[in-house]
Amino acid sequence: MSGSTGFYGSYRNKIDAKGRVSIPADFRTTLQRQDPDYSSDTGARVLITYGLKPDMLVAYSMQELAGIRATIDAMDYGEDRDLMEQIFGSESFMLTVDDSGRTVFPQALRDAAGLEGEVAFAGKVSSFEIMRTALADEIEAETRARKRALGPGGAAALLNAGRRRT
Repeated sequence: MSGSTGFYGSYRNKIDAKGRVSIPADFRTTLQRQDPDYSSDTGARVLITYGLKPDMLVAYSMQELAGIRATIDAMDYGEDRDLMEQIFGSESFMLTVDDSGRTVFPQALRDAAGLEGEVAFAGKVSSFEIMRTALADEIEAETRARKRALGPGGAAALLNAGRRRT
């Protein structure tokens, strides 16, 4: 389940021909709690960017976006900062999720990710991904295979290794 601390779980919802889709209720709750300007009148905001993988979109809460913006603001001017400003500026879309959980994906986003019919939402703790269900099935199968290859306790070992690096 999701709460104010992040995005967890996988969900599937229909998207109609006009791009209207319901954001999963758990994700919506997190978006509302992490948007300082949220009200039932204005809805919760979510920033959608093109994913690093083809046919995938990535969604960020306002809280996460504030952290990203602070990181970009601290970067020296140059190619890396320009790239980040491009990804989170001109190649992103600020959408509003109403209290019933619906938002409208612009045609450009739907085309980029091949979204039609049913779409998958995958929690990534600090963000969530949106993709075709076939791609979600492929990623889930790859993840299961990678977990099996790690063996018993493998995921815990990866987390512990990550803790030592920070």
